Amino acid sequence: MRHGDATFNQGDAKTVASLYIDDAMLLPPTHDVIEGTAGIEQFFTGVIGSGATDHTLQPIRIVEDDDTVVAAARWTAKGKDQDGVATTFQGMATMCSRSRTTAA
Repeated sequence: MRHGDATFNQGDAKTVASLYIDDAMLLPPTHDVIEGTAGIEQFFTGVIGSGATDHTLQPIRIVEDDDTVVAAARWTAKGKDQDGVATTFQGMATMCSRSRTTAA
């Protein structure tokens, strides 16, 4: 999760998207479901381009077995609201992925 935060905060949407598997789905609350790394890259390009910074994921719970990792986390990011006022955005994220040992 920390690698994703650092990559996001460097403004690198392409590398953020590369952290997802090819057929990943992203379900942001403000958009339709996004499928695949190209769509995920486009989403994060827009988020980063809008001025979002200081992204953090704070794990709440991580459950792992031989080939799957499920994590629940709180996220925050700084940016500006519709009126241009500095604000902190926040929400919840649930991630399901292959464990690093089986993804290789």
